[in-house]
Amino acid sequence: RKWDRDDRGAMPNIPTMSVADLEGKFRITGLRPGKYDIRPIDSIASINSPGAIMTMMQASRMMSFREDHDFEIRPGETTTIEIDTEDEQQIDGPSGQVTGTILLDGAPATRLSVMSWGNGNRKVVEVDPNGRFDLGRMPVGDHTLQVTEMPDKNSLSMRFSSLWSEDVKVEENQIHDVTIQISLSSASGYVSSTEGASLAGKQVTMHRSSENSRGNAWFHTTTDENGYFEFDRIPAGRYHVRAEDDSSRAELDQIVVEAGVPRADLRLALVRMLKVRGSVDHTAFGDRKNQWVWLRFEKLGPDGKVTSSNWVHCPGHKLTFETTDLTPGTYRIGINGPSSPDGQIWVHDGTVSIGATDVEGLVIRPILTTP
Repeated sequence: RKWDRDDRGAMPNIPTMSVADLEGKFRITGLRPGKYDIRPIDSIASINSPGAIMTMMQASRMMSFREDHDFEIRPGETTTIEIDTEDEQQIDGPSGQVTGTILLDGAPATRLSVMSWGNGNRKVVEVDPNGRFDLGRMPVGDHTLQVTEMPDKNSLSMRFSSLWSEDVKVEENQIHDVTIQISLSSASGYVSSTEGASLAGKQVTMHRSSENSRGNAWFHTTTDENGYFEFDRIPAGRYHVRAEDDSSRAELDQIVVEAGVPRADLRLALVRMLKVRGSVDHTAFGDRKNQWVWLRFEKLGPDGKVTSSNWVHCPGHKLTFETTDLTPGTYRIGINGPSSPDGQIWVHDGTVSIGATDVEGLVIRPILTTP
């Protein structure tokens, strides 16, 4: 792929592909002079549908340990490159092994991949017809596993649906075998304006979270011409649902989806995201004043629980900020910046209520508290 910064047009440079012969040799012709990078990927002979392209890109993203080679093409010259296509990331130090079985609605799963990352190691493997997977040797320590549906053969979407994720600990010379049981259901509904007009082409996200990240799942779709959306294969659980475009948003929290029981009553009316400007009263920090501060706006539901959060940066000595990513509601504000005594954190004194209009001059007053 050509990567000269001064040679890019309105569209990104399209990669050129080639297949190695039985001796491992390949040849690419017709390249213009300039700088390039090259990386080995799995054989393009397996690409027989748009979905297969997406699957290859997914695997290529995870197998980033395969080294990129930079080279330059000069007019009238042939460049020779030697590439290492080692499939296993080299592991220095103690290691263990992670294997497992995935069951969907009690039956062995198919068309799923398992990704893992942690301790500088990343892998992706496909689940076999018996629902089994083997991630092979992995460095000792904490790793995250994520189960992802492989793209449909006709899909060109780069949004991969994560059915499940969990942190696991790999121990030296031990085989960690996990059984992952996923019960599926579905959810659907409509996105509209506050006046009730159906809205097409709006992004809808469902996120299931749980304690210790066990069973986290993310799903994405887009509304049709009638504002309708559907998630037809999602795990049972409790979800946060968000619909949005560049200037408006709507959210539902604590949406319960039961196994085998379709949830078809979701309704989201988009409201305009507001511009909020303000500053942080840095006098409370005393000698611990920072050159920057991050604010975490946590929106509270009727039960006082956090339904969503947004980070806002306050750069410079004046610690001013501006955000256009908040909707009307009541917010709790955390503060990340100056050091604090052990066992305490910085927060805004009280909560902030944001109405239906933009806000100017909001002052964040830091205090120390015990979580």
